[in-house]
Amino acid sequence: MSRVQEIERAIEQLPRDEAFLLADWISSRISKEWDHEIEEDIKAGRLDHLAQQAVSEFRAGRTSPAWHGDVLAERDRLIASGEEKFMDWETAKRQLRETLS
Repeated sequence: MSRVQEIERAIEQLPRDEAFLLADWISSRISKEWDHEIEEDIKAGRLDHLAQQAVSEFRAGRTSPAWHGDVLAERDRLIASGEEKFMDWETAKRQLRETLS
């Protein structure tokens, strides 16, 4: 049996709440690695063409639809008034799981 298969079998034995905690940890680890990879690509200039394309699109007038600005303005208003607040992705996932379970 491979190491991965052993881990999979161990995970299958976890209680639901512990499996969710593990999933959050794995998601966070992968996100951190992805962020590091993107940072390295930016430093190496591998994403420069995408930035140039975005600037070109903007200069050509191809930006977000008009309604998008309205939605963002309403969200800003709700946050400024205290009616809504930001939360990190890990907290949002945890709250969704609690609501749906």
